Amino acid sequence: MATGEVKSKGNVRNLSIRFSGEKVTIIGSLSKYYFGTNFFDLNRDQLKKAVNKLNSELGFPIDDFDVYQLHIAKTIPMDHPVSFYLEYFTCYPRHRTMFFPGESITFTNGLRSLLVYDKVKELEKKDKKSFYRLESEGHLDNKYFLRYELQIKGRLKGVLGSKNTIKVKQLYDQSTYDKIVTLWKDYFLKIEMKPEILDISFDRVSSTKELNNSIFTVGTDKIGRDNLCNLLGRLHSSDQIDTSAYYREKKKINSATNKFTFESKYLRELKNKIMST
Repeated sequence: MATGEVKSKGNVRNLSIRFSGEKVTIIGSLSKYYFGTNFFDLNRDQLKKAVNKLNSELGFPIDDFDVYQLHIAKTIPMDHPVSFYLEYFTCYPRHRTMFFPGESITFTNGLRSLLVYDKVKELEKKDKKSFYRLESEGHLDNKYFLRYELQIKGRLKGVLGSKNTIKVKQLYDQSTYDKIVTLWKDYFLKIEMKPEILDISFDRVSSTKELNNSIFTVGTDKIGRDNLCNLLGRLHSSDQIDTSAYYREKKKINSATNKFTFESKYLRELKNKIMST
């Protein structure tokens, strides 16, 4: 009978393995297990090979193990320093924002986190062994690598539209794999981005509506869309405004500024690279 008490624990490379009665829990990055670093991304075939490799090392198959958390990420070579892209990220609806200028931004709500960060800086701080190895092998010659990571920390089957708990073998099934990649892209597109502001000439304003929109746009740029977004989020989470008011005000911000804004070349580059995955 399983009592829930941890009977034994150990590691297979970077993976933490815990045995408790009949329960086995495996925690860690399959990418790092397979490549020795999570700098590289596992495609579907490599994911299957990683699972088979782990089966051999453990001495028992994990294909039918339940998956309760899933982290989906890609390291993307960029044309400019990662800090150029990070400054355009503002907020994600009903998520708390943590921003470290020049290094990373995280949106989290407990069940889900979205991270965008400078992968080279992260390796320098947390995994110097991988950093020096990758550098000596020439993988960091580009120098500018952005990593976008989606972490699903619960209710995975619901997120993927499944009635049953997701199994390890489904992760490299073509249908589920495609769903996961699409999910990763869709969440990215929901992140609120700061647009570039056109030069506004009040001399050309021809109506009260245009004047109000111009003032609102300049004010939004001055205050910061991220600050306004976070304020609305706090008001909504504390029930000071209801959901309909939250989205109404968000729509007002977007519609009032769209006429005087445009998407930056940095965001276009990043979105193109995300969507072409």
